[in-house]
Parts: sequence; structure tokens; C-alpha cells
Amino acid sequence: MIITLGTGFGTALLMDGILLPHLELAHHPFSKGREYDEYIGNRGYLEAGPERWNSRLQKVIGALKVVFNYDHLYISGGNAKKIAFVLDRNITVASNMDGIRGGAKLWQRDHYNV
Repeated sequence: MIITLGTGFGTALLMDGILLPHLELAHHPFSKGREYDEYIGNRGYLEAGPERWNSRLQKVIGALKVVFNYDHLYISGGNAKKIAFVLDRNITVASNMDGIRGGAKLWQRDHYNV
């Protein structure tokens, strides 16, 4: 699973390197009627401040862990560098360049033939 933390909240699921059909969690309600975008996107960061935002992100990661039972979670995006807590061993913070390279690679292959 991949999440991006930036202006909003992006998500992607892969299985054995194959991109699965698009999953849009950004506008799904998460907490007190707030969508993921509002809760941990940049607007949420500015509203909550660094400490509360990190607490919110921990809650989101906990929910994703339970719902998706991911093998590995990759986190990228401009706000990924603002993470101020210890991540589980199966979570990697990746650079934005890694995301660009990975996205381009996915589109170079027939990724929907499973």
C-alpha cells in the first residue's frame, strides 16, 4: 500500500507489483465527519499543528493496518518529512522522486492483466 501526504491524501494498492483498480480514500469520512484530506492533508496539518497532526496520522495508519492488512506501507509526499514518531518496520518513507519513478514504471507495463 502507498499513501501520499501532501495537499491531500493519496492512496494506491499494489499486489505483486501490479496496480489494483483505483482506490480513492481522500474523500471518505474518517473522523467526526472530516474526510482523510481534511484530517491529515495539508489543511489538517495547518489546523492541528505538528503534534496533533502526527497523532492523527498514527490513527490513520492504525486504521489502514486493520482494514487493508498491508504487507508493507510506503509513505511519500511533501508532508511525509513531518512525521515525528517511530514507524513500524514494515513502513518506509519514500522520496517524491521514488513515487514519480514508480508511477512511470507502472504505466510502462500492462498492469491490469492479472
